[in-house]
Amino acid sequence: MTTMHFEAKKHAYRQTQDGIVVSFVVHPNDVCADLAIAPLGTQYIVALAPYTEEEHRPPSSTGPEHGASIPAVGGSNPPADTTPAPKERRPFHTLPRSQQAAILIQDERFRRWWDGGNDPLPDAVDAAIKVHLGIISKRNLDQPGPTAFAWDELVARYRFDTDQPTWERPA
Repeated sequence: MTTMHFEAKKHAYRQTQDGIVVSFVVHPNDVCADLAIAPLGTQYIVALAPYTEEEHRPPSSTGPEHGASIPAVGGSNPPADTTPAPKERRPFHTLPRSQQAAILIQDERFRRWWDGGNDPLPDAVDAAIKVHLGIISKRNLDQPGPTAFAWDELVARYRFDTDQPTWERPA
């Protein structure tokens, strides 16, 4: 079965004698065929991250109707600000897996988790993760398949073990 990613909305939460049942509503176009035909009882590893519209809303327009100033006619305009605009911050789960790996490998908390409390050099963790996942390059993580699934599982275990429901990129 292939890995799948989709947006979902929490629909119900209830307790049964077997455990907790959490129901989600998924748009029909986002349902993977493998999930739709999988028999009841098929087991999955699930990773969740909150999603808000603000994180994914396109930047607002800067036209006059939105409060932008209109240059004066016949006068000289001040020089344009040459300061580069800050990079847009994207939620961690929306980044390509290769970029996720590059970020986590630089994170001291992740390196300590990976090496049982020691803080190895990022290059050592990079090499160890590649061996662990059986890849030559972090770019292999961006291809769908078992390696991408193994990366998602590794990140989910890290978050669970370190009690980090969300992971934000450093500023």
